[in-house]
Amino acid sequence: MSCRLMLRKLGNPVVVHNFQQGNQVADFFCKIGSHLTSTPQSNVLLTPPEAVNDYLKADNEGVLSSNNYLGPLVIS
Repeated sequence: MSCRLMLRKLGNPVVVHNFQQGNQVADFFCKIGSHLTSTPQSNVLLTPPEAVNDYLKADNEGVLSSNNYLGPLVIS
């Protein structure tokens, strides 16, 4: 099933693209993950690392940087 068909089935919700730089928390964890040794065990964090607290606060408050925002995508 295509993404467009799934979106239509959901009533054509507005899709907003967030550039990689805009999702700084995910980017932070990707950088950490790239330095981990590959083991079959999972790492579970009970609390976020201090380094991401400012990013989480900004995300929670809906702070949006205009250079990271592409705008809504309307599927017709």
